Amino acid sequence: MTVTQTQKPDAIVPAVFRLPLDVSVKMTAGYEKKSIDIHQRIEKFSVKMRAKPQSIEFDPDGKVLAMNVKILPIPIRQIVIRISTKKSPVNRLTGLFL
Repeated sequence: MTVTQTQKPDAIVPAVFRLPLDVSVKMTAGYEKKSIDIHQRIEKFSVKMRAKPQSIEFDPDGKVLAMNVKILPIPIRQIVIRISTKKSPVNRLTGLFL
């Protein structure tokens, strides 16, 4: 997966935010949560999992206030899974616009 920070840096907004980000991965046998540390504007991550993922949710607990996540192309089945498995209403809405 690739994480890209797209904020426009200025006098008060840094070019890179350094933060931990939780990732929830849904597999047929359940969920597995991983934490990744972001230190660069564009960063690639590879995470070992027990099984093939069905869907991935960034920031499942809504700790990061402003985020736009795009994962394309994505089958309709995965969008339905993402919407139906979200805990918070904000994350359910986010699943519609991926």
